[in-house]
Amino acid sequence: MCGAFTVSDQADLLRGHSKSCGCSWGERHGHMVGGKPTPEYRSWASMISRCEDPRQRSFTSYGARGIRVCRPWRRSFLRFLADMGPRPSPGHSLDRINNARGYSASNCRWATAREQVLNRRTTTWVTVRGTPMLLADAAAALGLQPQALRARVRRGGDIYAPPKGSLRVGDECLPVSEWSKRFGVAATAIRARLRRGWDPYEAVSIPHAYRHEHRRAR
Repeated sequence: MCGAFTVSDQADLLRGHSKSCGCSWGERHGHMVGGKPTPEYRSWASMISRCEDPRQRSFTSYGARGIRVCRPWRRSFLRFLADMGPRPSPGHSLDRINNARGYSASNCRWATAREQVLNRRTTTWVTVRGTPMLLADAAAALGLQPQALRARVRRGGDIYAPPKGSLRVGDECLPVSEWSKRFGVAATAIRARLRRGWDPYEAVSIPHAYRHEHRRAR
């Protein structure tokens, strides 16, 4: 007796399909490496545990929500492995394609961490100039902090408005001090030009001498 916990269907117990906690399966079927279960076996065992063991911390997000493991996979690790194949890389893990459905061959894949983030129920998407983006990617494109963009989205604010102390020129948004360093125009001059109604690009890029030369030419 190993003392491990498992949940079995009454029918499986009566028919003799469930005879152990599952800890010996990896050894029997060659899925032990250095005395430890393979990643595929751990994925299979973890999948069942989070769907069926109320003591698991993640049970509330899976089993308690009605997420179930299909009977063929529940009864056989080898069937799971035959359907899913080996894990493509250490960066892949088991992922459900439709998060409202359970674990089955038609609804599961090996996915990278980023692919799983894109597929989460809680992932926030923001459309920037017609292109849907993850909130973090959209914030980077808009020159905002993710928290600031999230707040704007929640309250229905203008996502294109530059943050306080910053200036948007074309698709780029930077603090006025950064525009000053880039073009060599004093930050005070840039702010003064903007107050007088200058175009943002001209305000940051036209040298100080230009205005005087332009006046003399006229």
